[in-house]
Amino acid sequence: MPYTCNCIKVLLSYGHCYSNISLNQLSKTLKMNKTVRSSFAIIAGFVTIFVLAIVTDIVLEKARAMRMETFSYNALWIFYLVVMCRLFYSVIGGYITAWLAPDKPVLHTTILGILTLIVTFLGTMATWHSVSHSFLIILIILPLPCTWIGGKIRSLM
Repeated sequence: MPYTCNCIKVLLSYGHCYSNISLNQLSKTLKMNKTVRSSFAIIAGFVTIFVLAIVTDIVLEKARAMRMETFSYNALWIFYLVVMCRLFYSVIGGYITAWLAPDKPVLHTTILGILTLIVTFLGTMATWHSVSHSFLIILIILPLPCTWIGGKIRSLM
């Protein structure tokens, strides 16, 4: 039978107060909350990166600065602008993930970078024949170090 102390009252950051709880139950609850917070941190960074990227694409297309259906025919500065925005958004996503992570922020941002790499790779496979290959390769390679940099910036603060 697990040890239970009648006087244990623990106030977690979620606002839950546990009274008369076994130490095993408390340990399981804390681990679950940590897992949920870790997952949320990674998802929040991922959503941040992709929402900002999509909004940027929509704004550039509405401003008639970029053509999505014939992306290869855009001006060179559009390629540079899109790459720089994606890299900046990856740093922001890494920063947000590290900020929300319960512990080990750089590990969380590395996981975010790997997730971003996988999704970007799948997008690259879908658009390989319609977009410049060098542009796509840059978009695959650079988000992982950028999310890591965002996490490192946050961990140094």
